[in-house]
Amino acid sequence: MEKVTVNLMIKAPETLRYWIAVDAEELNPIQGSATVLLTKGEEAILFWWMVGNSGDALNVVISENGREIDTVQASKVPPGKTKGHGFRRFTP
Repeated sequence: MEKVTVNLMIKAPETLRYWIAVDAEELNPIQGSATVLLTKGEEAILFWWMVGNSGDALNVVISENGREIDTVQASKVPPGKTKGHGFRRFTP
């Protein structure tokens, strides 16, 4: 099975702290990006958990070799809350 490097570009306000993982691998985004080695054609799951102000939003662009695979746009901390989370299935 062919392995591919998947890139994640993360944008979030400075007030938002977040944890990101793909499948069982925790990622440590440096300056808003991280990479993970995955099997081409096999479904993967992106997980995120965030702590911040109500309405703070996390954005993630998932790509492989410059080709956008999927995008998480404005996953927000719910109104009146300080914590939020989500997941997205994708296939490289």
